[in-house]
Amino acid sequence: MATSVKPITPEKGKHHAFEDRIFIWALPIAFLVGIIGSLGLTWAHCYSAVCTEEFFPVRVRLHIAVFYGWLFLTGLFLLSLRGRNAWTRFWERSFHLSFGPLGVWHPNLAEFLFWFWLLGLLGIAPGIFWNPMFGFFFPMMDSQFRTWSTLVTYVGISGHWCDILLGLVFISIGRNSTLAHLFKIPVEHSIYYHKMIAYLLLVAVIAHMAPYYASIAIRHDMSDDLNARSNVDNPYYSDAAITYWQASTLASGLLALAFIIVLVITSLPRIRANNYNVFYFTHFCWVAVLILACLHASTDFYLVLPGFLSYALDGTIRLFNLKKTYRAILYKEPGEDGLFRIQMVDQPRREICSAPFYYYVGIPKISKRELHPFTSPSSPAYASDGTELSFLLRPVTRVRKSKNKENLEWTQSINKLWVDHLQVEKPVQVEHQVENQVKGVEIQVRLEGPYATPIPSIAKFDQIICIVGGTGITGALSIGHHYLESLSTWLQLENSEKKECLIFWSLRETAETALALKNVQDLVSRQHANRIIRLVVHDTRHQGRLDPVKTLEGNLMGSSPFVYTSGPVGLMEGVANACRDIEKKQQLFWHEAKWD
Repeated sequence: MATSVKPITPEKGKHHAFEDRIFIWALPIAFLVGIIGSLGLTWAHCYSAVCTEEFFPVRVRLHIAVFYGWLFLTGLFLLSLRGRNAWTRFWERSFHLSFGPLGVWHPNLAEFLFWFWLLGLLGIAPGIFWNPMFGFFFPMMDSQFRTWSTLVTYVGISGHWCDILLGLVFISIGRNSTLAHLFKIPVEHSIYYHKMIAYLLLVAVIAHMAPYYASIAIRHDMSDDLNARSNVDNPYYSDAAITYWQASTLASGLLALAFIIVLVITSLPRIRANNYNVFYFTHFCWVAVLILACLHASTDFYLVLPGFLSYALDGTIRLFNLKKTYRAILYKEPGEDGLFRIQMVDQPRREICSAPFYYYVGIPKISKRELHPFTSPSSPAYASDGTELSFLLRPVTRVRKSKNKENLEWTQSINKLWVDHLQVEKPVQVEHQVENQVKGVEIQVRLEGPYATPIPSIAKFDQIICIVGGTGITGALSIGHHYLESLSTWLQLENSEKKECLIFWSLRETAETALALKNVQDLVSRQHANRIIRLVVHDTRHQGRLDPVKTLEGNLMGSSPFVYTSGPVGLMEGVANACRDIEKKQQLFWHEAKWD
């Protein structure tokens, strides 16, 4: 790279080890603070609209103890799987066979075990609260209105389902979360369960509201005297005893529901993929949900406390790390496919992780808040072999109709940034294999990571097949590097069994242009006689779409193959369906690199 800027090498070890220790201790501390604080606050003055502990103090403390006990047992189970081969298989099978509530769901034993365990926790709430709640509400009305007492009791119990799920939603999120550090849970898995629990939370909130409005309908048949015994906004209090603050429970609940609906709708895969900015910025509504929920009922605060503390630590460290920026060169790869490369000049802190690995990348010139995940085509051991870290991306091509012409998606802004910089600044000349030099611009980049992708150890498989499209090649190249490095010395390679890694790359480019890509040449040049990399370029303009079924059926060999797919949604779905059919006939490990 012909540039006058001197690369900065990262500091190794001390800072990151210290950060890891912070996270490893954070979850036990958050757990202890949560349970001690929550139980202690049940004796203090309550500032929520509904303070259940004022009416059922023993039951509320039992409810808190059950929730934290469930977390403790879950943590012990996850800790028992930490670092074992069973961990990867347990979570990998559970993750990539699921597509959310609005798509195809392919459950398995691990998936059922999780939901059975969660439903068991939710099922304890009726046992704790039904008798005392029903005994509290039934004497308020005449016996002929028993249905009203039953509905209001159900409203109270379903409210405790909501506070359980709200607490779990916060625990399961955070890229630097304690789950990832202490239990070695991949970020993709925690995000997946965050989404599933959030969907269930929305269902629970609706189930909490519906019987409430059904109970209001019954009030039309009651006398004014009976109606006055229990306020319509907060049934725990009579019309004479209720305060304005206690009567706000209905308003806070409705507002929280509205924000939850917005969060869920804007996070659906199709909306998130086509309108990422909408998803990203509306997700800050979680602050409003948290505040409104805690104002609505005190138990929401008690159960959300450990997750909130963990998430707050995660956010604090992320903000601290994002203060640092790295210099990089942005340039456009030759060819017709509109491919851009971010070539790092200053290398971030270095650590070796499994392949493929990815960073969250942000460019302050485009957005100070947005970061997007990008898999690196580099070797996961780039810290030791000296290869430079880089990222490949292709801006989306669809054009939105907007009055504000500057309202572009993040990747669309990449092209605009490159063009604008070339016009006002002196370009940096970058050496290239296809053309002698290409024009690049120096930019500042923020990085979070690296994060490992949850796939088993590459070395244990007899065969590796990567079926990728477009920039999905980055994960396949990283896997290829890791595959070559699975044996540490060339002497071991000489004495090892011959294995092959096949990479099928579908894109709108000629084979000559694609194979000239620097990362491809770096990989192919490293192969050995007993570790063969075979890359097949499928030009969709002349050969049509790649057929995953024929590709797999014609190339699968060995008793333990591994299939990796990344790229356009249609390609990945085709590979996933083919893998499911093959799984019925033979053992097969596979991973679908999905971000939504």
